[in-house]
Order: sequence, then C-alpha cells, then structure tokens
Amino acid sequence: MGARLLQTGNTSVLVQTLGGNSSLAALKAGFISAFSCIFVSELGDKTFFIAALLAMRRGRALVLAGATSALSVMTVVSVAIGLVFHKVSGCCRGAYHRVHGG
Repeated sequence: MGARLLQTGNTSVLVQTLGGNSSLAALKAGFISAFSCIFVSELGDKTFFIAALLAMRRGRALVLAGATSALSVMTVVSVAIGLVFHKVSGCCRGAYHRVHGG
C-alpha cells in the first residue's frame, strides 16, 4: 500500500495505490481531473454562449445533438494529438539521453 502523485497539466492528484487497484484509481483520478478542468473552463466560454443562443433560435434537441457531436469529435482529435505528442516527446527524450549519455 502506498501513495503516488499524478500530475496532469496544472492539476496534481494524490492517488492511493492498493495492489491491483492502482490502475482503477489512476483512471478515476484522471477522469475527475479532466472533467473538473473542462467543466470549469467551458462554463463561460464562447461556445457555451453560442450553444445557448442557438438553442433559443433552432430548438434544444437539435442544438444539443450538434454540440455533443462537435465536442465528441474535438475530444477524439485532442486525445489523438496528445498521444502523438507523448510518443514524440518519449522518442526525443530517448534520443537526447543516447546522444548526451544521461
């Protein structure tokens, strides 16, 4: 049993590790961290106001479907970009250590 610090962006979360449950705890901490950060940052965002204005003019169900679809696509694109950056930074870090002997 131990604890470790997970850091994602500007958020740090202390995760209690209990044998095989560490991956579940990390998953839960990552989900809570991402949800909280996105929820707070999007609350007063221009997308929030645009969706509210469109819902008044076009209908709530249609705007909800469109906004949800757009958010889903943007989330997939963001995750893909993050994975690419993670792989590239890992390759660069490995190359740096091979060249500089660290």
